[in-house]
Amino acid sequence: MPHDKTAAFIPVRLTSTRLPEKHLKTIGTKSIISWVIHQLKRSVEIDVIVICCPNEPETEKLRPIAHSEAVELFIYEGSVDDVVGRLTKAAETYKANICVLASGDCPLLCPETIDSMVRLLKADPDAGHAAFMPLNNYLPIHEGIVISRRWLWQRAEELSDTPELREHHFPVFLRGVYPEKFADVKTIFFQDEDCFYSIRHRISVDTPFDLTFMNTLYDELKKLSQDFTLQSAIALMHGNNTIGMINDRVYQKGFGEQSYRVLFICDNDGVNNCADLIRCLDTADALVHYHGIGAEFLVADRDASSIVSERGYKAVTGTRGDILKLSMKYSALVYDIDKYYNIEIPLAGSCKVRENITLLKCPCIESVIESVADEIAKLIKK
Repeated sequence: MPHDKTAAFIPVRLTSTRLPEKHLKTIGTKSIISWVIHQLKRSVEIDVIVICCPNEPETEKLRPIAHSEAVELFIYEGSVDDVVGRLTKAAETYKANICVLASGDCPLLCPETIDSMVRLLKADPDAGHAAFMPLNNYLPIHEGIVISRRWLWQRAEELSDTPELREHHFPVFLRGVYPEKFADVKTIFFQDEDCFYSIRHRISVDTPFDLTFMNTLYDELKKLSQDFTLQSAIALMHGNNTIGMINDRVYQKGFGEQSYRVLFICDNDGVNNCADLIRCLDTADALVHYHGIGAEFLVADRDASSIVSERGYKAVTGTRGDILKLSMKYSALVYDIDKYYNIEIPLAGSCKVRENITLLKCPCIESVIESVADEIAKLIKK
C-alpha cells in the first residue's frame, strides 16, 4: 500500500456546559484525554496524534498533558466555536493525507477498528471517506470516529456556510446537508466484528453519570484483570446488565439543538445547610442528565464550593450582589429559597429583567426531584 500520512486529530474544548473540563476528569488511573491518546497509540496506522484546541485560557491546561504524552498540540486562532475550521486547519498544518477524527470524550476508542478503516482508504486512492456498514439496520457501538481524506475535509470546510454547520463534526457532509456537492465522493463501507453490533449504549462522556459509568466499567474490568478496552467493556456489559443502567437515560442532544445553562444560587454556607445544597445538586443532576441542560453554582463559601466540585460542577464563590455580572451568561437563574425554587429568566440586553417567576414547592424528597427538573426545563426551553 502507498504510504499516506495518517494523523489522528482530537478536538478538545474545556468549557463543556454539562461536565466542565470533562477531558481532564479521571477514569481509574488516567484522565479521559489520556485514555483517548492511549487507545490511539495502540494503532499501527496512525503516524501522528494532535490535540486540537481553540485559543482560550483553559487550553493552557492541556499543554503539560500534550508534553507528557508526547503528542502534538494545535491551537486554532479562529472562532472558538469553529470546530470544522479548527480540524481542517490542523489537517493542513500537519499535511495529513488521511485524517482520523477521534473525539476527545470517547475513552473507549477501538484502535483495531480505526486501523481497518484506514487500510481501506489506503487501498483505494479514489475513495474519500470510510464509513460504518449497518448490520440489521444498526450501526456499531463506536462513537467519535470520522475517517476521511484531507481534501474531503477541505471541501466540507468551504461549504460549511452557517455557524450551525461549523460548530459540529462536518455535518455538511456527514448529515447530507448538500448532497449534490458531494455526489462524486466515493465512500467505502466497513463492516466491523459482530461484537460491536451486539449492544447499543453510549460510550462518550458528557455528564457525571457517564463518568460514573466509565469508572464502574474500569473498576469491574480491573477486578477481572482485564484491560480497559471496548471489547472487554462489551463483554462485561453482556454479563452484567445493571452497569448500563447508570447512564442509559442520559439525554442525547440533537444536531443544531440550542445549548442551555442555568446558575443555581445557593448563598447559605455549605456546613449548616448541606441538605439544601445537596437538593440543588440533585436537581442539577436531573437537568443535566435528562434534559441536556448545563448547570453551575454560585455559593457562599469554600465548604459549599468543595461539595459542588466533588459532584463535578463548576462553583463560583460569591454573593447575590455578584449576580448582575453573571446573569446574562445563563439561560436561567435558580434561587434556592428554603425548599422552594424561584426561577428567573434573564432577557437579552438587560442584566436582570424578569420574564417569568415560578415558585416550585420542593420538599426534600428524592422522588419529586425529577418532576421539579421537568418544570424548570419546560420554563427554560419554551
